Amino acid sequence: MSYHHLTPFERARIETLRATGRSMRTIAESIGRCAATISRELRRGTKTGGGYCAEYAQQRYDANRVDCVRTQVLDYPPLRHYVYDKLSDEYSPEQISGRLAQDFPHVGRMRVSPESIYRKIYSDMKWYNAFKDCLRQGRKTRQKRAGAYQHRGPIANKRSIDERPDEVDALETYGHWEGDTIIGKNQEGAIVTLTERKGVGYALWASLYL
Repeated sequence: MSYHHLTPFERARIETLRATGRSMRTIAESIGRCAATISRELRRGTKTGGGYCAEYAQQRYDANRVDCVRTQVLDYPPLRHYVYDKLSDEYSPEQISGRLAQDFPHVGRMRVSPESIYRKIYSDMKWYNAFKDCLRQGRKTRQKRAGAYQHRGPIANKRSIDERPDEVDALETYGHWEGDTIIGKNQEGAIVTLTERKGVGYALWASLYL
């Protein structure tokens, strides 16, 4: 079941019904919400020393929605200044991203991923000239993290090792081989090893150059 936030109309209904002394359960049934939702709304939208106010509750809701937006780029000035200062102190993007949650635990807009910081540095010449020598790798262009994406796809017609015959595990007969490969740097070469399970120490090595 999907959840929908309360609308301004629903908040006005809550204020009216609450002012007439209706219970939370009655209000919930009237607007088609659960009693827990009404309870939370009354707690958040009640002014100190006063009753529930729909306008006040809506203003708090709008402010919280703005603060909860995760910043994808450094367009929020306090966040941009924080990141800039930390980079100037030679913090890495990973360290900066991690410290934000500690320094601003209740401010949703003070969040940014390491990748977003790297993109800002490599796309903004001012930032690049200022911090290129501070980056751990010192690359001229941004490279994606190794292993982040897999392009080879699933192995066709693969079989689980659980389907291996019992005689293979028992090492009673010859002819059962295990293989492995090592791929060279930049995909320029590979080594294939084949080992006879029963024949201890008997292995075949093949070197392939692609």
